[in-house]
Amino acid sequence: MRYVAEMAAQGKTVLFVGTKRQAQEAIAEEAARCSQYYVNQRWLGGLLTNMLTVQKSIKRLKELDVMANDGAYAGRAKKEAGRLERERKHLQTNLAGIRNERAARPAFCGRFEQGKPSR
Repeated sequence: MRYVAEMAAQGKTVLFVGTKRQAQEAIAEEAARCSQYYVNQRWLGGLLTNMLTVQKSIKRLKELDVMANDGAYAGRAKKEAGRLERERKHLQTNLAGIRNERAARPAFCGRFEQGKPSR
């Protein structure tokens, strides 16, 4: 944990990862508290190596959010509006913690899990 504190003190980005149910809420809260990024639902393949595709997905999520807030769904067919909303919810679930990421790659990626108690 000292290493993470040192990285954050230097102004570098840290990516918190905790996809188990017990850790999801804590990871989101702690990452938000220290203004860092997190993944707490599902690890997307290529998240660290294929940033171009991830950035495209984040851009699409932002476009869908704007459409939802502006009421652009109203002028579309019910089925198409449902499809767009489903796509937005899916992207929101997977990209919520990294949607505002500016750095191409985090300086440190830490995986945090709640350990099983000793018997």
